[in-house]
Amino acid sequence: MSEHGFWSRFLLPGGLWLFLLFVVPICLVLALSFGYTDDLGRAVYAFRLDNYADAFDPLYIPVLLRSIGYALATAAICLLLGYPIAYYIARYGGRHKHLLIAMLVIPFFVNYLVRTYAWVALLADEGLLNSLLGDVGISEIQFVNTPYAVIGGLVYGYLVFMILPIYASLERMDGSLIEACQ
Repeated sequence: MSEHGFWSRFLLPGGLWLFLLFVVPICLVLALSFGYTDDLGRAVYAFRLDNYADAFDPLYIPVLLRSIGYALATAAICLLLGYPIAYYIARYGGRHKHLLIAMLVIPFFVNYLVRTYAWVALLADEGLLNSLLGDVGISEIQFVNTPYAVIGGLVYGYLVFMILPIYASLERMDGSLIEACQ
């Protein structure tokens, strides 16, 4: 049996899985993006560019720009927080590296929506944070429905996805290279 035939038996299930669960849905979403919905809300596959023209409607431009701003702020904050955390774990974690990584990953065993509701409960006007601030004499502050809360929630949700790849690359880095740079 040729080497090509040997490996194709192993690659076929993964390739089929990737095709069915990645390529097909992407093609369906792309086809739907050109279509529209009828009066009953059913998708109609038709080639129209109206949806893409509507994306640049003056009504949607501020929302698009705000979303881009949130994304850039979230990425920058995740990088600024994630790199030092990943560096610390990789260089100084010692025998506690696995524990520190577990502390990062375990909260993600809980559904994202549940974690979001927990943050809303903490940051609400009658939430734990405002009650603690009231106990020390600071007046009530609105945290929920502010850009800072949105960015904070996004950072909380995506920080681990910044830390883990940086940690993995720092972990593989040869320590003698760092010493040579100094």
